[in-house]
Amino acid sequence: MELYQPQVRLFVQRNFDEPDEYFLHSVTYCPSISYRADGHRPIPAELDGDGAWVVGLKIRKDPAIPDFRGASPVVHTVALGSAPGEAEDVPVKVELWVEEEGPRARSIAAGDEEKPKTTSTVSTTSASEESRPIGED
Repeated sequence: MELYQPQVRLFVQRNFDEPDEYFLHSVTYCPSISYRADGHRPIPAELDGDGAWVVGLKIRKDPAIPDFRGASPVVHTVALGSAPGEAEDVPVKVELWVEEEGPRARSIAAGDEEKPKTTSTVSTTSASEESRPIGED
């Protein structure tokens, strides 16, 4: 188990006569129990320059939670919606942004030019499929 490395799984819900919808599930192990999920950056409507759909997950070290040491999971589940572009095989690049308190803290505010702590990549073709039953309204 590697700390701060998102373990990512992608799910797809196939829709009849509508675009498929994607859902991202990520588990990231952090070095103490004081880390928590803090949402995600806005989901882009377009692919980046490399043709990837970039999803930025945010983790925050919460000063209100004791800093007990020991690997602890932080879970994100994000409804991504329909994949941008026309390609069937779209890489989904997951960036992890960590904000910590104190003088050495890194900011994850919008427009921050800092780099993400880590990245993981998964493809839309590897998504686990969830189909709607026929006749469901």
